[in-house]
Amino acid sequence: MSHQSPLPTQDLPCVDGRRQKVRCSKTEPCFNCQRFGAECVYEDSGRLVNRHTPKSNDPLSRRVEDLVQNPSRRPQQGLKPVRSAGNPMETMTQNIQHRFSGQAATPEDGATDGKLVFEKDRSRYLQKGF
Repeated sequence: MSHQSPLPTQDLPCVDGRRQKVRCSKTEPCFNCQRFGAECVYEDSGRLVNRHTPKSNDPLSRRVEDLVQNPSRRPQQGLKPVRSAGNPMETMTQNIQHRFSGQAATPEDGATDGKLVFEKDRSRYLQKGF
């Protein structure tokens, strides 16, 4: 099995590829020009191709490695256990009830008994008399 060397490639698309705003394979000749029998011309536009090197993440990498090796150093504040996603309205109601569990409720219009009913994406409160 013979191994062919890859075709030389350009940094920028050919002139026709840029003008027609089509994908250019950046080979000489490119696939589009070859397919349509057009002359494939590459120009040096004078601009640099964005070939940035990623910034070093050494401090971040060291921090992650330190946290992996020393779990006791992990910050614990503000972390809450993740619960399975159920009915969003029910979850929201439970969060509200938990948040205000220590506060006394003041019923309006004498409605003290009733039931909170969840339906698909909404909830409603049914009084005991219904």
